[in-house]
Amino acid sequence: IIIHNKGIVKDTNSSLAKMFGYTQQEMIGKNGVELFITNESRSTVYENINKNVAKPYEVMAIKKCGTHFPAEVQSRDIITETDDFRVTAIRDITERKNAESALSESEAKLASVLRSAPVGIGQVANRVFIFVNDLFATMLGYTKDELVGEKSRIVYHNDAEYEKVGKSKYQQIHKQGTGSVETIMRKKDGTSIDVYLSSTPVNHEDLSQGVTFSALDITERKHAENLVHKMAYYDSLTGLPNRLLFLDRLEQSMKVSERKEQQIAVLLIDLDRFKNINDSLGHHVGDELLIYVARLIESCVRDMDTVARLSGDEFAIIVEDPERCEKLAIVAQRILDAFLAPIMLSEHQTYSSCSIGITVYPQDATEGAVLLKNADIAMYEAKRKGRGRYHFYAKEMDGIALRRHELENGIHCALINDEFFLCYQPQVSLETGKITCLEALIRWQDPINGLVSPGEFIPLAEETALILMIDNWVLHRACRQCRTWLDSGYSEIKVAINISGLQFKQPDFVDLIDKVLLESGIPADCLELELTEGHLMDNIETTINTLMKLKDRGVGLAIDDFGTGYSSLSYLKNFPIDRVKIDQSFVRSFPGDDSDIAIIGAIVALAQSLDMKVIAEGVETLEQLEILKNKNCLEMQGYFFSRPCRFDDLKLLLDQPEPFHEYIECSV
Repeated sequence: IIIHNKGIVKDTNSSLAKMFGYTQQEMIGKNGVELFITNESRSTVYENINKNVAKPYEVMAIKKCGTHFPAEVQSRDIITETDDFRVTAIRDITERKNAESALSESEAKLASVLRSAPVGIGQVANRVFIFVNDLFATMLGYTKDELVGEKSRIVYHNDAEYEKVGKSKYQQIHKQGTGSVETIMRKKDGTSIDVYLSSTPVNHEDLSQGVTFSALDITERKHAENLVHKMAYYDSLTGLPNRLLFLDRLEQSMKVSERKEQQIAVLLIDLDRFKNINDSLGHHVGDELLIYVARLIESCVRDMDTVARLSGDEFAIIVEDPERCEKLAIVAQRILDAFLAPIMLSEHQTYSSCSIGITVYPQDATEGAVLLKNADIAMYEAKRKGRGRYHFYAKEMDGIALRRHELENGIHCALINDEFFLCYQPQVSLETGKITCLEALIRWQDPINGLVSPGEFIPLAEETALILMIDNWVLHRACRQCRTWLDSGYSEIKVAINISGLQFKQPDFVDLIDKVLLESGIPADCLELELTEGHLMDNIETTINTLMKLKDRGVGLAIDDFGTGYSSLSYLKNFPIDRVKIDQSFVRSFPGDDSDIAIIGAIVALAQSLDMKVIAEGVETLEQLEILKNKNCLEMQGYFFSRPCRFDDLKLLLDQPEPFHEYIECSV
């Protein structure tokens, strides 16, 4: 467009006329600024004309139809002998502005993503931080400005880790295009966090342009893994008198007390659930706990009192001071209170408790062995009443010891007279609504005493090795009943059987399984064996060998009560385990215990990373189901679905193709 120095249009091309919606004739003779430029932009145009600005500038233009659009204006003055005029080029920059707006919006969205992303994000080139998001900086205790421009070495404790991470990612990127590694990063305050680092080249053809990375703080996950981590084995001594020396000192003390007509007392201390710690953390940690307990007990009594370790997790004290014999309850309570403090074992914090039985010479017994036996009876009474307490011996407790003897004989008779029977509890898939497995649970119907709780006879059976006979009975009976179901058309049926640690350690255990499968005629994949976490950790090499033999036969393998111990992840990944069963103690704490929920999430993630399925036991409420489902645990069992059923009562469930579909719907 050519504009006279007074602003009047002298000439224009057809393109400009078309852009504004005029004919060329309509434009000539009109004031160009007032014709083409919106009121808001006219001052800008006049200012640039007065300043003779030659550079392009932006204004809002207006079409004949009244539509506003962004335009770029560039003018140049032309002076001739006869006239002065201005040649002006006007470009419609709507598309460019739209593109800029879209770019700005994308950049804003990207910035928002970088701010709100649940992981740290950044870019590194030549080992220098080019940019990082807020989360990455905050994760390490820095501001973004403190990191950008710095060598990435700043976030590592040492050169070795720094170089190891760089080398690992570089090798992976060359091989597969991306690289990921777990590392330990150094925060600004010098503390450490565990980080999962994943990197992708900015340009796969030119790695010198650097990489973009994401960094996930996995410190909490590592902490949860550490809860299931156990240390290696080692031996150590408590330095306390043994049983023989204790009995000798007890006899000497009794003789002195007899001459002086004084009392002495024996306190028998047994750790509660020590086997859980010993099996789960390892025997070396168990020995460490025993040493700790020895020092703990010694700190609660006087130097003149004898403290001894009698066997395993059993300790005893001889209290000779007649005045202190009057205050035995105070002494016992002091010991119990001392156990309330947390105990650090091989960098693991744990808790323990004990049960204490108390006997007094001469009223409870006049012989050392009998005095100790009576203390043992009193100690078991303390355990029977809830553990973590003390109990004085009383004559009527002899009946309890007698009951244990009767119970042991009763187990023998029950096996002979077929007094045991099995109940089955369904294990349910929330993905299909179907029963995935039936766990066989033993029950005992005593003809005289009625139904005997498994919690009463199973521990005794394990102590006396009768558990081997019980396990054999359960294996044969459950597999025969499974054959009956298969013959009745229930082709997808599968039974899970709990196996004791003692049975699993038998040298002919695999042969026993072969025999049971052969005699029952069921396929190996219809049988799943459940083993407790601690039993797997005893003699790792033998355990793996046994498991592999079972796996080769097609037998399913599950870890029962997972999470109650601290299995080593380095060993767990070597076990050919199909399923991990989360102990009901975690589920029972829902929904109040966030730490247990977090641990379950970690267990599920861990198991799935090892290609193992996860099932939670003890589910009793819809709320528990919801929490487990949110943690991606999709197999469950418990009273919420079904109580354990007798063989004949299961038909109602088995006849339904999806008996628990309703629970899936209510959990969505």
